[in-house]
Amino acid sequence: MELELHTIQTIISQQFPQYAHLEIRKVDKSGHDNRTFHLGYDFSLRFPSAIEYS
Repeated sequence: MELELHTIQTIISQQFPQYAHLEIRKVDKSGHDNRTFHLGYDFSLRFPSAIEYS
């Protein structure tokens, strides 16, 4: 299951509109169970890497 930045941006815009202006950057080494992204400089976002991990 690969996440697109556009999908993450949509989730943030809908659920946390106050953070929608922040840049989203993928963390290269995220682990096996999840994918990690930076949201701005203060937040990290973690998403399951597969349906089995959700």
